[in-house]
Amino acid sequence: MTTLNRIFLALAIAMCIPAIASAQKYETGQIVTIDGLNCVVVDVDSTGEHGLAAGPPVALYDNKKYSPQKFVLKKFKAKDKSQDPMSFFERKRFYCVLMADLKKKEEEKYVEPVLERLTSNSGEEVQKIIAGYCEQNNIDMKTYFPEHAWVQSLGEGWFLGGWNEIYMYKERISLSKEYADSLNEKSASEGYRYFYPLNLHSTTREKFHGRMCRLGMLWTYNFQKYWDYEYRYNVQRKRNEQVRVEKKRLISENYSRWHIGANLLGSIMQSGDSSPYYGPDHIWQRYNYLLSFKRF
Repeated sequence: MTTLNRIFLALAIAMCIPAIASAQKYETGQIVTIDGLNCVVVDVDSTGEHGLAAGPPVALYDNKKYSPQKFVLKKFKAKDKSQDPMSFFERKRFYCVLMADLKKKEEEKYVEPVLERLTSNSGEEVQKIIAGYCEQNNIDMKTYFPEHAWVQSLGEGWFLGGWNEIYMYKERISLSKEYADSLNEKSASEGYRYFYPLNLHSTTREKFHGRMCRLGMLWTYNFQKYWDYEYRYNVQRKRNEQVRVEKKRLISENYSRWHIGANLLGSIMQSGDSSPYYGPDHIWQRYNYLLSFKRF
């Protein structure tokens, strides 16, 4: 090997070393910033350098009743000021998007033709199909698919979670209602670094009772009612008295598949259970979100 070749080899090695040393390694649950948004790593590949991240969630509102701010104040309530949902909203930890207000003829003409093509469990694939459909047919995505237009506005490569992504988020990040609560409390104490939604919609669809319905993943609760005695103050008699009161105890909980109406206004539970409940604590965590994702 000539002296000149040795010099070129040494330079090549020297140029590679900084690139190798600077390669970022990620792990599940890590908070990262992508396109200026706080995200949580949901999955990483074997190298640890690439994977899937969940970004901000979005809730859909109806402007006939609310402005985005009024919607947040009306629909989202927390048990203490440290978890004030308006703060999450103002700091862009979650978003509100105006839902599509379409007439039946508009839905039949512009929306329904693409629904039959949404057979994949991948939200990324659903996003590509809807974006391609709108572009090919000169359809305004913001008017007919506002949630998909919103996630596309976050930047290149963003998409709404389908069944695959939501299930991965549930299995690796949210884990349980209590754990999601603890993550949000920690996030609030650290300056709202990330908002961890619990009840999520999926963009994947499947036929149910002859119509296309949106799938959702929700924590459901079964309670058993019982009677107990406790002391309460009787104002008229000015003394504590024992009274019989009805109470309920949690007997089971389940993170299950629900079939959600395509307009997001109604829910049809797949099972015949007549006593489902949302989480009994934060109203703002009972609301249903669509969650954004991006590969990095």
